[in-house]
Amino acid sequence: MSFLELDDKEGLGMYIKHDFRLGKFVLTNAEGVEPLDFEYMLIDADFQTGYGQYRNGAYDFVWDQQVGVKPDNAKDLVADGYKRAFNARVYIKDKGVYLWQRFGLLEGQTFDEAMSSAWKDKVDGKVPCFKYTGSEKITFSNGSSGFKGKLDYVQWVDKPADFDEPAEMVEQPVVEDQKEDGIPF
Repeated sequence: MSFLELDDKEGLGMYIKHDFRLGKFVLTNAEGVEPLDFEYMLIDADFQTGYGQYRNGAYDFVWDQQVGVKPDNAKDLVADGYKRAFNARVYIKDKGVYLWQRFGLLEGQTFDEAMSSAWKDKVDGKVPCFKYTGSEKITFSNGSSGFKGKLDYVQWVDKPADFDEPAEMVEQPVVEDQKEDGIPF
């Protein structure tokens, strides 16, 4: 008997990442990664910061007690192989809600720059809207390179009712509606 009736593929499409090799946002699924095309993204203002690592076949995260405030044992975490991390729910219209939970340098910079640019205009009860404008190739001093996503802050908007539904539960609307300034939220 199974209480949750899960199969091996269930839940794999709920995670997104900005692939530093491909230079675009992708979904993680059973076949690997699948490009995710969109223009605008909402990021839930109730996000987490902390430290993460991948060890022994599993992800491990240690979240800050207060967003953006490193714990007293931060140096010990780094010495143990942890990297600065974030965890945020995002919403993409006509696609659904995804979890963006990462600890890579370039993705961390993408997330930090986006949320930092929006935070100065924070409106309680609303969520920040960002326009995805592509990626920028970054070359490091050791010669390696990767792509950093570019999310331009637009404005704080009302949180859509279906922001709380996982991507696989959102019905895809047939009619496309546009709001002011071409922002679909």
